[in-house]
Amino acid sequence: MPAAATTRCSSAWPPGSATDTRVAGVARRVEAGRDAVIGYLEPRAYDDTQAQARGLPRLRPRRVPYKNMVLEELDLPALLARRPEVALIDELSHTNTPGVEHGKRYEDVDDALAAGIDVYSTVNVQYLESLNDPAAELRGARPRETLPDRVLLAADDVVIVDLTPPALIERLRALRIYRPERA
Repeated sequence: MPAAATTRCSSAWPPGSATDTRVAGVARRVEAGRDAVIGYLEPRAYDDTQAQARGLPRLRPRRVPYKNMVLEELDLPALLARRPEVALIDELSHTNTPGVEHGKRYEDVDDALAAGIDVYSTVNVQYLESLNDPAAELRGARPRETLPDRVLLAADDVVIVDLTPPALIERLRALRIYRPERA
């Protein structure tokens, strides 16, 4: 039986708070002393995130046919076969493409933890089920992704990433939140 694995989750309210950049930086520091791998980093990751992740071992995303396209997901079987000590798995609340092992990425993380792999992940606070209504009220739209509160409550460590309004505005102006094609 593997030793109990731990989860560390970085969370923020506004999109663009750089939770993935911070987790990639933590993974870089951890990698110096442990077998760490990027299990999955969203392809839309911005330049500062990619810079933090550069040079870290990275699993190839699993390419999953869906309708008339091919989508990329965490390759859970490859992660479990590789068995690193630590895996960075971005976007805990993500809904997986139909046809993979689980419907949600947090369920993939459960499998990694059960295999003894420590996981560093990210989630936007608006995706917590208990905050869907307030988030919808603030944003004017209901969040598409959801994460049961119990998943975040079960994490061994939760780091809240906060930005001042001027810092967030600067990230927006520098296109480090939404790229022009997504705006």
